[in-house]
Amino acid sequence: MAGALAFAGCFAYAFVRYVVVKGEPLASVPLYVTNKALSVVAVLLVGAAAARPRAAWRRGARAAGLLAAALHGLASVVLLRPAYLASLYAPSGRLAASGELAVLCGAGALVAFAALKLARPPLPAGAARLAAHGALALVAVHCAALGATGWLAPATWPGGLPPLTLIGALAAAVGLAASISARGGTASATARPARAPAPHEAGSAGRGASRGP
Repeated sequence: MAGALAFAGCFAYAFVRYVVVKGEPLASVPLYVTNKALSVVAVLLVGAAAARPRAAWRRGARAAGLLAAALHGLASVVLLRPAYLASLYAPSGRLAASGELAVLCGAGALVAFAALKLARPPLPAGAARLAAHGALALVAVHCAALGATGWLAPATWPGGLPPLTLIGALAAAVGLAASISARGGTASATARPARAPAPHEAGSAGRGASRGP
């Protein structure tokens, strides 16, 4: 239910930004605009699951996020052409460096997330954490390669609405930082040695033992 609500919110945002304000034709709603929403909801759900590793809803959010990411990847294969994503292409018609980086990082993140979900036997805990953190970092770079040039120019944002790539990069970065912090805190608490008794405490314990019951 939460995943459906998140998608509805992202779709409404994408529709307003790209169709109502920017003027994309309604014919682009079924795939182009929906794909925008899928990309953001995937990062939001996976990032939230990474940030809250002990939450009861974590497994469902991550599964829904990975499903949205898979759909985004398939749709992007169809849309990866200058008519839809002109900013990723050089005048020669080939992908620009930023476009190639975006595709590479997006594909790498999808493979890493798929490995986490599908690997049999499951990856060891350390390898799984590394794969999850690496995937979130790749997502952040993917978003930056797609739209970082417009992040610092709010005057160019349609209707003053921040780019979806900026929202996605922030969600991935926050999820990554929170996951690392949570894991670090857990590890520190687990590894913290028992406090040695102070000298006066040890002396008191010794005297109590010598007196007997």
